Amino acid sequence: MNKIASQQPKLVGICQSELESLITDMNRSVASLAISTLLKTCNEDSVSKLIKQIDHYLPDLGIDFKIEIIQSTQLLYQRIPQKAAVILKFLTDCLKEDGNIRFREAVVDTIMLFCPQHREKALITLAEHIEDCEHPHIQTKIINFLAVEGPKAANPQTYIRFIFNRINLERAVIRAAAVSALAAFANGVAGLKRSILHLLKKCLDDGDDEVRERAYFYIVLIEKDLQDSVVEEELSLKSDTDFNDPDLAEFKDFVFDMDTNIDVDALQTFLTDNKEALVNSEEEVTIEVTAEVAKPKEEAKPSQAASQSAAKPSQIGGVAEPDNSQNHYLEELQ
Repeated sequence: MNKIASQQPKLVGICQSELESLITDMNRSVASLAISTLLKTCNEDSVSKLIKQIDHYLPDLGIDFKIEIIQSTQLLYQRIPQKAAVILKFLTDCLKEDGNIRFREAVVDTIMLFCPQHREKALITLAEHIEDCEHPHIQTKIINFLAVEGPKAANPQTYIRFIFNRINLERAVIRAAAVSALAAFANGVAGLKRSILHLLKKCLDDGDDEVRERAYFYIVLIEKDLQDSVVEEELSLKSDTDFNDPDLAEFKDFVFDMDTNIDVDALQTFLTDNKEALVNSEEEVTIEVTAEVAKPKEEAKPSQAASQSAAKPSQIGGVAEPDNSQNHYLEELQ
């Protein structure tokens, strides 16, 4: 009946009273399947009552049954979006109660589905969760989601504090994802560019190479937009690009394109093979992003580096080599 309910909820809904009596069954498997089936078949008037019952019995269930119930709330929201507030409150409570990584990830994935219709509530719930979450994988997933949906929010500056706190408190892979998320906010919200540049500047002293390189990369990119020097004197980042440069606009679209992945292995091979030419060239250097390097997300072959976090700062396409002072910095990194 649980499987049939996914396809024919009205048909199974005829047995709703019998299913409700099974919620208290001594066999937890039967009770779990009854709850899951009811979530797929209940009507709008009974949602609040059912959610309260589930909240009471959920702690006693096994992890697989808990995940099944969370996934059933996705169908419930799709059928009865008017009860989004009740369902979101239930999911928020679930994040606080169970620390299992599989369960929490299922809850986080479900909350993400509430965007864009209920973007504000979903985003603030996820942003608050990364303050207490101890799972790097989930934290990185939420930060990447905030980078996509946060700039579209009514008050995007609200989420900057949550993201920057990760740079101060978390491990390197999360700090790197947070740097990229801040850059996404700067790209999507013009009024936040200068504030975010100030935050990115602090990341140049980070102890991790990846974090420093991402920060440096995004500072250069955003600074070209502002035509204003914002980093310390020794970096000497002077903007000589016209504000309306179409090449810069195209490059920005490529860097912040969420539908394309970069094959980091292919890019690294290219840079290794052409290292001397790139370093010693006095002319402008252009790296063409071919089909082997840039691929749609569903076709991109994951690499070891890419699996750790969001898009790498090595997403380079049609950009001129920085000036000589920047060459010196890049040689030190190499």
